Amino acid sequence: MKELKLKRLAFFIAILCLLFTSGCRVIPVTFPVKLTNGSTREVHMWIQSENIGPKNKLAPGTSRQTSYVMPDDYDQLATKQNTWDIRVSVGSNGNTEFTTVFTAQEESLLRVKFTGSSLVVY
Repeated sequence: MKELKLKRLAFFIAILCLLFTSGCRVIPVTFPVKLTNGSTREVHMWIQSENIGPKNKLAPGTSRQTSYVMPDDYDQLATKQNTWDIRVSVGSNGNTEFTTVFTAQEESLLRVKFTGSSLVVY
């Protein structure tokens, strides 16, 4: 009888631990981003969780879609009602030319275009 009570107590404690730890979040918070090259030259466009590289090189008039996934240790209270600031950068030849921070809505597509002289939401 005492062994059964200890097993139930251990099970209950395990459930409580799952409820109050970051491991409980099953669905990650994501912010989808569409990056469009509206300039007349090839450039790299990337967001803060990425680096400049061949995968984010865009020809003039083309776009790509990516997503920013919130880090596991983010403070949900710090996200202003399901929004998050996402840094978008543009560059070429290994150099960053422009970086701008945009506010994204959770699960809403943030559309950013490089005009050739700036990054804008469209």
